[in-house]
Amino acid sequence: MDKELISGIKIKSLDIIQNDKGNIFHYIRSDESSFKGFGECYLSEIFPQKIKGWKFHKLQTQNLIVPLGIVKFVLYDTRIDSKTKNNIQEVILGHPDNFQRLTIPFGIWYSFKCVSKDKGLLINFTDFPHDSNESEHQDLYDNNIPFFWK
Repeated sequence: MDKELISGIKIKSLDIIQNDKGNIFHYIRSDESSFKGFGECYLSEIFPQKIKGWKFHKLQTQNLIVPLGIVKFVLYDTRIDSKTKNNIQEVILGHPDNFQRLTIPFGIWYSFKCVSKDKGLLINFTDFPHDSNESEHQDLYDNNIPFFWK
């Protein structure tokens, strides 16, 4: 499996401001390069050892964080003109060790699995509102993507 980064994927460590009454977790600012505009923001929970995906967006950029639990993401580049075409990248997000933002540009297939003992919580900040005509889905075990979840 190729571990080379996929072109356009960004992983940014985020600040956590410690507070004895409860911490503050930074996410995204409008003056960052990952901010492409506001479309929608939503939370998605995933239960331990469950897998969601494969999903692909034609226009929408994903900005994902995992404030609770640990989630493994697998990304697959099928963009025709990409220098990293056919590469796979794995990213693990979660608090406290990997509190980072994963930015997935459109044109990348992705799937994710909760690898913590408790459920994971994802927050996704996108640049376009959800539109079912804008995305595609594939079965987790479709042979078009050369990654097989265990």
